[in-house]
Amino acid sequence: MTYDSLRLACDFINMLFIMDEISDVQDGAGARLTMDKHITILLGGQCDGSAISRMTSSIRTRILNLFGPNSLPRFLSEYRSYSEAIGVEAARRDSRTVISLEDYRIFRRENGAVKPCLVFIEPCFGIDLPDKVFEDPIFKRLRDVALDMILWSNDVYSYKMEQAKPGHSYSNYITVVMKEKGLTIQEAFDYAGTEFQTLMSQFIAEKAALPSFGTEIDNDLKCYVVGLERWVSGNLQFSFETLRYFGGEREEVKKTLIVRLLRPADSNASTPSHAVGKGCTESIRTLLSSKL
Repeated sequence: MTYDSLRLACDFINMLFIMDEISDVQDGAGARLTMDKHITILLGGQCDGSAISRMTSSIRTRILNLFGPNSLPRFLSEYRSYSEAIGVEAARRDSRTVISLEDYRIFRRENGAVKPCLVFIEPCFGIDLPDKVFEDPIFKRLRDVALDMILWSNDVYSYKMEQAKPGHSYSNYITVVMKEKGLTIQEAFDYAGTEFQTLMSQFIAEKAALPSFGTEIDNDLKCYVVGLERWVSGNLQFSFETLRYFGGEREEVKKTLIVRLLRPADSNASTPSHAVGKGCTESIRTLLSSKL
């Protein structure tokens, strides 16, 4: 790994957080307009001189210098899909729509921005996997399982923050599970922990079943799988180092495995903030103890 590739990956993720904060307070039309302008610049459109535009243009230039001929088209395709999904998410937030668990599973892989992030594994490791690897059904399942582990655990971490913002909890795994399966919040967190354990087992099984693509490609593929594993564990570590999800209570959450919720923004309940006990405890315990 080189400094330039890691710095680019970090800057790109920081840009994603900025775009997330901007689109989070916009309606469907506003979010689509913002992301359309953003993706246009990333695809080579003219910079308008704004801070966001200049940042996007800079990242585009560095991506063109570091990505290989196979990974670059993949990145652009994944990022375009993410940009489109942000507009859809904002519209659903406006209408307070909760989709089915299966639909959410598929949609979350698009709106979570992790797909384009995973493409950075290749320039960071100095590899450029051929398309036939990404077309392999076992590899597809392996990557999807990694995506689900990253995204669903993020929904666990961010639930406290999102349920305190109007409309935001409607696009969260915990809310979807509660509605579809008729569970309490405690039971939904229990369910999340159990599902994460299932995903870990599936990841290990799919990894062992990967076919051979020849010695050179196999060596590069091993690097990519390591990148997936580091994304899963790195997401966990980052989530307890940043103030974004648990604020000043993050060390307490790591120690006690209890999250104190803020008052829900979309509820008229007069009850005070409360501790999420067994459910959140078990799901976070699973994530903290996960070893791939």
